[in-house]
Amino acid sequence: MSGGRPSDYDPRHITEMLEFFQNWEPYREVEKEIASGGRKVVIKERLVNYPPTLNKYAIKLGIDRKTLRRWADDNPEFRPTYDACKTIQEEWLSDRGTTGEYHAGFTQLMLTNHSDIRQKVTHEIGEVNLEFKSQD
Repeated sequence: MSGGRPSDYDPRHITEMLEFFQNWEPYREVEKEIASGGRKVVIKERLVNYPPTLNKYAIKLGIDRKTLRRWADDNPEFRPTYDACKTIQEEWLSDRGTTGEYHAGFTQLMLTNHSDIRQKVTHEIGEVNLEFKSQD
């Protein structure tokens, strides 16, 4: 490693990161105030949870997502965990996008920008007649 600050990488991140992604709760509870019979009542509502992301894990550690990528590049023992967590993130998004729990546009944006999944666009071109005139 060249000059600069030493890496904060610790082999414990291998199990901690995987546990972070695998144990992510699928639902979250939020409290909501509603009016009922002229009184305010607090109810708990169960909502689909936000997806587990590399960003969230990086924020938990106080680093940025690029640091996680660098750790995966520099530490071969960390690479399988990094890749597995990306796969969990992709599956979380595609599963909830498929069932409609996440908005389709959000799901497409996230998968396009945070996974190896890309949208394939094809264009069909009809018959084209080209006429060339000589310039004598």
